[in-house]
Amino acid sequence: MLVFFSVLQYEWRSILRAPLTLILLLLLLLAVAYAGWCGNHIVRERETAVADILHAHRQQLKELHQRFHADTTTVEGKQLAAQAGLPQVVEFRCPPVATLPPLRMAALAVGQLEEWPAAIVISTKYDRLAETDVPFTNPALLAAGNFDLAFILVYIFPLILIIVTHNSYALEHERQTFRLLALQCGNSWRVVLSRIVVRFGMVWLLAVITGILCYLLINTYAGIGLEDLLLWCYVTTLYLGCWLCFCMLVIALKKSASISLLLLLAAWCLLAIIIPSVVSSVAAVKAPLPLPAALASEQRECQEDTWNMPVQPLLDSFYYAHPEYAATRQPADTAAYGNKRFVAYYDLLNRRMERISVSYQQRLLVHNNLQQQLSVFNPVTRAQQLFSAAAATNAAADAHYRQEVRLFREQWMRFMNSYLLYNRIMPESALQQLPVFEHQPVPGKSSAVINAGIPLIVMLLLAGIPGILLSSDKKTNLYK
Repeated sequence: MLVFFSVLQYEWRSILRAPLTLILLLLLLLAVAYAGWCGNHIVRERETAVADILHAHRQQLKELHQRFHADTTTVEGKQLAAQAGLPQVVEFRCPPVATLPPLRMAALAVGQLEEWPAAIVISTKYDRLAETDVPFTNPALLAAGNFDLAFILVYIFPLILIIVTHNSYALEHERQTFRLLALQCGNSWRVVLSRIVVRFGMVWLLAVITGILCYLLINTYAGIGLEDLLLWCYVTTLYLGCWLCFCMLVIALKKSASISLLLLLAAWCLLAIIIPSVVSSVAAVKAPLPLPAALASEQRECQEDTWNMPVQPLLDSFYYAHPEYAATRQPADTAAYGNKRFVAYYDLLNRRMERISVSYQQRLLVHNNLQQQLSVFNPVTRAQQLFSAAAATNAAADAHYRQEVRLFREQWMRFMNSYLLYNRIMPESALQQLPVFEHQPVPGKSSAVINAGIPLIVMLLLAGIPGILLSSDKKTNLYK
């Protein structure tokens, strides 16, 4: 322990005496500040968009209330009063919106947040062509990612760790100080390992502190969540720990500083650039996704075929799928432009579109699973996934939101059908009972992130145990 504290004191004095190190530290802090600003800018824009959408919805609801109290002494007032309780007017003038508010940690790991809509308008006249089910696939953007704090942690901090630890053995070897260290400390390899641990501790502490400070400064409007902070520190520790073990394994090979640096930089290029590119190409060939144009064309054909169906088979299909409305069926329900024909049309269209969407989602799931299987032991890819999962900006969070929207749409359609199918007029009091969408956090997020970090623990052990054994082996002690 005395050796460790002596090394810690020496390393700290070395940092204070090196102006270049302080300048690089300042540049890193500026990069972290800029990354925090970029993430905060994206989240603030989304927050503003959601607030504007909700404000517009409240104004629309207020105008609906005013229709019930319109001045019937004027022609315009009579028209407004006559239309006030029509369900079609209520849905057209004030459709519900399923908003996706910004999350607390989204500013630190933007993930797929920019690709998601700020809100989805809900209607019985549901048209999947108006909703983006095909993800944005700009290769340049997906390869580089957003410049947020997660980007710096995943790509920049491993380089910092490589730079500060690669010469831990070579420095003493070139100075010929191993014998002196062995006399003073009893075993020279303990000094080298202590130096590696101290330098790693400084890098880790810098990463954790910057993450916590950015979180506290950026997310003051959403409150502080201890669980989120612990998840962020958990992922940061596992990821940097993997790179520490890689560095120890390379240093244990007893190579010169330049060779060690080249080996570690080659490993960084392989894990951060080459392997993700190869995995993406393999997944595109083995599990290709349909083109957006082909998917849109299939949806349009489905829409036209459904619209051209005769009214009677259309109604038969609706009542077969919804026996709870069988009591509303009448022989005169075959009007080409009646309420029941439109309700049946959009219900069948929704079910057919749902089958197309489910087919696409299954192919997308196979594509994503293949990518995850091919890169399960790539710490860079795994860390990106964990940071996005901790911030709830990954594909699982998007799927959870889409499922919430589907359930809320079904609730809205049941509410509207209770008026449309029975030809009822909506009273003003019903406006207070309109279904309201409430987004809920992704369930089981913490346990999912912790379990997904197991491959990083495995990689940490596979690289760390051989490095420690090589370093501490008395027969082949590399540091004597």
